[in-house]
Amino acid sequence: MKKIVLMSALLTLLCSCGSIEMSSGHLRNTVPRFTTFTTISPQAMATCIGDHWAASGQPKLTQTQTETGYTLQSTQKLAVDHTQIPMYFVEVNTSREGSSVRFYTNRADEIADRSMVSMIQRCE
Repeated sequence: MKKIVLMSALLTLLCSCGSIEMSSGHLRNTVPRFTTFTTISPQAMATCIGDHWAASGQPKLTQTQTETGYTLQSTQKLAVDHTQIPMYFVEVNTSREGSSVRFYTNRADEIADRSMVSMIQRCE
């Protein structure tokens, strides 16, 4: 009986950790996969990244204006419960000379990561 209770507690803990890891807030608290600085304005940089993303045929990026710039986010539905989870998250913020760009992802797909990095670099 104690083993069942312990296993249930561990499963609950693991499930709750999984949901935390699936938020864009959690992504921003991790080390970015790619960071760069550019002389281009945050608005122009976010628009450029979004345009390249759309031209590549990828799922929609949602662009949101923030106090310091823009965020771009791509989500994916989980098959189990149809929860939307962030897959790609890009922050474009004002810097001294233009913009700082940080790219985060939940994916473990290096080819997809390189594709996003390449799109960001084309906009610099």
